[in-house]
Amino acid sequence: MALNWNLEKVKDYKELFEENGEIVGPYGTIFLATMIVGMNQITEKNHEQFYERIHLVEKVNGTFFYMSREPIFITLEDISRLIGLRTNASNKTKAQFIKDLFYHSNF
Repeated sequence: MALNWNLEKVKDYKELFEENGEIVGPYGTIFLATMIVGMNQITEKNHEQFYERIHLVEKVNGTFFYMSREPIFITLEDISRLIGLRTNASNKTKAQFIKDLFYHSNF
């Protein structure tokens, strides 16, 4: 299934794109990460939990995002910038997320 995302409720969402239509910085990576962290939206209420899940994945498996071959960790500010994002990713409970994370990790 293809990942679909909606930015209509993200403040100033047009600023997330360059003139050529490419997504700026780590934001496209965060769209994809909704599938890995098992959360299909970022809200004011859950953005810190979303960040905690991404941070845990990065601690276990390394960073998602690179610039000029340098690993860049996703920050809480990056996640906060996307409050309002919605995708069609499946939601996972915290227990399901933890189980999947360690099942698919390099341990």
